Amino acid sequence: MKGKFRHFAEGAEKVFPQGDPMAAFVSPEPVKQNPVREVWKTGEYFFKFDKRPRHDFKKEFRRACALARRGVPVVRHLACGRTDRGACLVTAALPGSVTVEEFIRGRVPDEKFLAAAVDFLKLLERKKVVHRDFHPGNVLYVEKDNAFFLVDVRDAFPARRFNGFLFSRLPFLRFLCDLSENLSDARVCELLRRMDVPDPQGFFFAEIRRKADFVRREWPRRREQILSGYPKFTRKERDVLFVRDAGPAELGRAETLPADDDVFVMAFYLDLLRIPHRRVFCYDPRKKTIFVEPAGEASPAPERVAELVRRARLAGVPAEPGDWGTDRGGLVKLSTWKGKE
Repeated sequence: MKGKFRHFAEGAEKVFPQGDPMAAFVSPEPVKQNPVREVWKTGEYFFKFDKRPRHDFKKEFRRACALARRGVPVVRHLACGRTDRGACLVTAALPGSVTVEEFIRGRVPDEKFLAAAVDFLKLLERKKVVHRDFHPGNVLYVEKDNAFFLVDVRDAFPARRFNGFLFSRLPFLRFLCDLSENLSDARVCELLRRMDVPDPQGFFFAEIRRKADFVRREWPRRREQILSGYPKFTRKERDVLFVRDAGPAELGRAETLPADDDVFVMAFYLDLLRIPHRRVFCYDPRKKTIFVEPAGEASPAPERVAELVRRARLAGVPAEPGDWGTDRGGLVKLSTWKGKE
């Protein structure tokens, strides 16, 4: 594949053979794909391609470099240019990194992680970083170093008076609320208090309602994408819909339940609302069957169930105490399967 790169980070040209990033594009592995964008990993690098004819990554590249100069932890952006696949952005891989979204799934974040997360958010606040798409999927975490890094910065930049953008700390506070799936209300409020929120419980409950309103507005489009096999959510194989990150090991231990379209998409609806639930791995619309995470046997803690019932009701999701159980790891999750009412 041929490419022409005119924008390099300082010293980055020497990193690639003959100064050509495409010389390092060997045996790539797909990370993300949709009709417009692709992300591939090869060796020590990530290659992001955009197929739109007039798109380029110059703005994102320059913003990443500007943030790094201000001392903001950001994945190193090495080069951008054009290739046979379209516009291309090359970044350095961070060994041992996963998105915060992936790291917190199915676990209770410990104090070490949470304290580092608050410190990271306070740093972004001190640096007056404006970020229009700040969420756990756009932040990398390296457990070995207990460190966080911004990864997708096309909508991130330092706030300045002359650019007309006002700094807001709301995205950072909402980020903490997004960590709440396996945290108690008291723990979430403690984290918000560390960020100097005067009424943490009021903020947290208002954020649940706000997010639910947003998800409801977006839901018709999202539902269509999920059932059509849009790569961000699902992949379709022989008319069976697989959840994007479901692997063979998970499918091998899954439990089957009768279901229809509404029951299947409910899992994604709950994901968007951060309501813990038994994970769905795939759905066969012809047999009206879903494959789900097996239920545990232990009785859930009553106080935890009461908190989750309240959160679900705040988000407009019908839930009763009897709807909850625990998984085999002891985490309390919504265990019954009903379509969205």
